[in-house]
Amino acid sequence: MGCMQSKVGSAQTPQPNATVDPSNQGSTMKNVDSWITNNNDYVAKSSVDKKIIKTLQARKKKMDDEGTFSKNTNFERVAMQFGNVEMAFMCIRDIYTKHIDPTRKTMQMDNFCRALSAFGVTIDRPAIQDIFNESDLIRDNSLNFNEFAVSLAICYLLDVVPGLSAANSSPADPLADEPLEDPGVELDATDAKRVAKAFDTVVNAYLMFDEDASGIIKWDEMKEILNKPEDGKAKTTTHKTKFFNIERWKELDWNKDGSINFQEFFLAFQKWVGVDEDEQ
Repeated sequence: MGCMQSKVGSAQTPQPNATVDPSNQGSTMKNVDSWITNNNDYVAKSSVDKKIIKTLQARKKKMDDEGTFSKNTNFERVAMQFGNVEMAFMCIRDIYTKHIDPTRKTMQMDNFCRALSAFGVTIDRPAIQDIFNESDLIRDNSLNFNEFAVSLAICYLLDVVPGLSAANSSPADPLADEPLEDPGVELDATDAKRVAKAFDTVVNAYLMFDEDASGIIKWDEMKEILNKPEDGKAKTTTHKTKFFNIERWKELDWNKDGSINFQEFFLAFQKWVGVDEDEQ
């Protein structure tokens, strides 16, 4: 199972800590719950999570080698893509709606297999089950829309979605503009490119805060990054500082283990760009 299993609903009521804001020495931020400042080492609890971390590290290294990391993880650049990301999720919702259980209005494992086939995924059922388990963040043996989107992002990171991989090919790639020949694939080339770009945007947004691609973001790490000047601007005026705060952190770290992995980040990101499970 994934990494959000153990502490939901079982954590004791934490005592708040007061933390000092380094951007304003001498002042004290409002009390911060102790779980937010948990500095325990993170250990990936599933093979899928380990693969996600490995892929994130490879992506960061590629951007570092190309000298594009700072550009791609610039907050304003990422924020400008929010509208495009929302449109991409509309494409995902169409396929989700088509493949959910009509009675339960959620996606069971068999529905999930068929939905992945609609994206051209051909991996075996045990591998699909692992991705399903990793994406089932609520742990109810089904996927709501937001969890389904998480599952597709995982598939994209693990490079098991041929249609999205082809959509993200270099323009110099002779196969980049070729349509998929599989008649079972329900996502056309234009939508596939939109979805692939949206997933890249979320990955870049995540790496904005997990700068070493360790697989998790901790409060101290995020706080330090938020207080860095961006493009010569004063700390107090950066868009990142205005966008993120303790309440936003609580949205991210919903299982209150003091750290945020990619799956949790992706789940919260959907809400920020206006995509919510309640939109039916």
